Amino acid sequence: MSLACALLGAWLSAWCPPAPPPLVEHLSGAVRLRPQVEQSADTANRMLAAAGEPYRITPSWLLEGRGLRPSELVVYLMQSPASPSARAVQRESAAAIIDSIHSDEAGIDETFEGCADLDDCVEDLYPEETGTLAIHVLNQLNKSEVGLTHSECRCIVLIEHDLRMFELVFGADWDSYVLITRYAGDEDGLREAIDQDLIPNSLTDGKAVSLKAMIAIVFLHEIGHQSNHEIIPSVLAEEAGLSDFIAAQDGSRREEFRADAFVASVLKRACFGREVQTDEYAVCLAPVELGMLNFVIGVKGKSREARCLRYFDIVEGYPNWQARFLAMGVLYNGYSSVALFQDYLETRAALARAPWVDEVPACVSALPD
Repeated sequence: MSLACALLGAWLSAWCPPAPPPLVEHLSGAVRLRPQVEQSADTANRMLAAAGEPYRITPSWLLEGRGLRPSELVVYLMQSPASPSARAVQRESAAAIIDSIHSDEAGIDETFEGCADLDDCVEDLYPEETGTLAIHVLNQLNKSEVGLTHSECRCIVLIEHDLRMFELVFGADWDSYVLITRYAGDEDGLREAIDQDLIPNSLTDGKAVSLKAMIAIVFLHEIGHQSNHEIIPSVLAEEAGLSDFIAAQDGSRREEFRADAFVASVLKRACFGREVQTDEYAVCLAPVELGMLNFVIGVKGKSREARCLRYFDIVEGYPNWQARFLAMGVLYNGYSSVALFQDYLETRAALARAPWVDEVPACVSALPD
């Protein structure tokens, strides 16, 4: 049968198992997160169907030797190329950094509370050591390649170690961390703020983005790469400056925004106007929560290096996370996100003109044309 598949693959594709990409052939399979991947695939498939999209996702271990149906993608869950000991060290290091950030209850230095991202005094808003830790976490996150897609094999490759790192960073209780540092030593002030509804409920509910919801978002994003979805110009995108911003990106970064736009498009159709299940609801909220958490993690990173990371694109081929989540907010949430993206663009442009950017290599290499 394998020889027949090789010779007549175009006709026998529905019966022949897909040929995995070279990356899969050189890595060993992972099993620890298989249950979460299966559940995320099921959730994503229901939301794709609700959105009227033909795509479906099937984990490779559930194919049982058959070929792929039309618009079906296979998911491979693989081990990282790094050694088990190196993976363990990286996770332990990230966990220690996050624990260090959470243990810091120094709070805001009220002397510099009025400083903003464009002011030099903002670097003194938080202790320097804590800011450095926040930068490190954001750098790890920005460089993480959670999912890979290959059009030639209609497949998605997940690296289990990267998923666990993603969960470690985004699964932490950053909401409590923000409240602790904002109201350090002021429990009465915190209670008063809660009583007066001055704090969003999302900061007090103690919930974190689940790994299953994150994987579902990754699936939708990778399908976006496989799709022919186009970012349709809209009044909101024009008002926010998003259309011009994306058009100015190079090809690879523009492609990331296009895949993100597919996620937003699916969620808009699947999350509104119908009764969603609990796991679907978590996916509907995930982009908003991930965007908030990305901002929260970097809230103490006020050094020049940290501001470069938040406003410029320092990883080749990928826009920074803050830009991506804010853009998805405009495409998904509408009017409530327009002002946020406008503020982002204004700050980015002002920072690009700041004289100190020449002193920061990451900024210099990422300055917009």
